[in-house]
Amino acid sequence: MPLILFCGYPNSGKSDCVNSLKEVLETKLDESPFKNIEILSDENIGIKHEQYNSSIGEKQAVAALLASVKRHLNKSTILIVDTMSYNRGFRYQLFCESKALSTPHVVIHVVSQSGYNDKTYWNINLQNALIARFEEPDPAKRWDSPLLTLSNRDDIPSITDELWTILLGKTRRRIEASNATKGFHNTTNLSANYVQILDQETQSVIKDMLSSDSSDSTYSNSNISPATLQRHRRAFVSLQRVRPVDVDRIKPLFLEYLEKALDL
Repeated sequence: MPLILFCGYPNSGKSDCVNSLKEVLETKLDESPFKNIEILSDENIGIKHEQYNSSIGEKQAVAALLASVKRHLNKSTILIVDTMSYNRGFRYQLFCESKALSTPHVVIHVVSQSGYNDKTYWNINLQNALIARFEEPDPAKRWDSPLLTLSNRDDIPSITDELWTILLGKTRRRIEASNATKGFHNTTNLSANYVQILDQETQSVIKDMLSSDSSDSTYSNSNISPATLQRHRRAFVSLQRVRPVDVDRIKPLFLEYLEKALDL
């Protein structure tokens, strides 16, 4: 019955998160109205990576995913969609499907960078193209709300209680309203222009790292492309819009995030 839609960059560890989440939710089935949990992914539907190389192949892949979701949505099953879901139009269509069946719907954004999971291989050019086309979920949009975020499967316990409440349909309106305003009201409590400051501070860090006369030799001597840094920056900004921090902590947290992501 409920629809859990994962989204994130290709090869970012989504499937690891999906499998870990399934194990946790299976322990709760006996205390719920649900009988089983099913996972739909490109792999088990039969969609090949190469299909995303062309607009025709991509349309066929999206059509296959939508058709499969329609077939599997029912009152007794928790349906987890393990795919990139990089297009907001696709996420909107799945939102409408769950709405039509009056079933709970939740989006889980895995914010890890591409390459986190080395067990899945993508052509590097296709991978970069998909990252460039990725449209990050926005908790202010009803089709992206409720929105939960994960860095990796170790974060699963931190979202389990809230997710289970959503799946059961209890206090769903309150949860949706809370998630829909996290990017605005929570940040307003910290600063009236938090999102702007977040963007400026992270851009400043990137600029310093790319500067040839940077005083930090760790960064100035590293061979990191601007595109890679910007991808990491967008992921960090997306995470901090949902989980705001004090503005004076943005730079140090972003530097720590980059050091871990880039293994500096």
